[in-house]
Amino acid sequence: MTTLVHLVTEGEVHRELPMNPYMYGGIALALFALGLLVLWSFRGTANKIRDTGETHDFGHGHGHGAGPSGHH
Repeated sequence: MTTLVHLVTEGEVHRELPMNPYMYGGIALALFALGLLVLWSFRGTANKIRDTGETHDFGHGHGHGAGPSGHH
């Protein structure tokens, strides 16, 4: 049995990582922080658009003219 295990592990190739394993975590953390900054930059955008006074009806008829019930 030990000879079989020795023969199987003998052919195994050991490959080094291209960088320190902690660097993978650091890169992932930096990417998540960058994504958070992008997300944070759009904070309040919906309120800014709403406050400009522009209305986009998109054919829904909310508050414009008579709706299905006939009320203004």
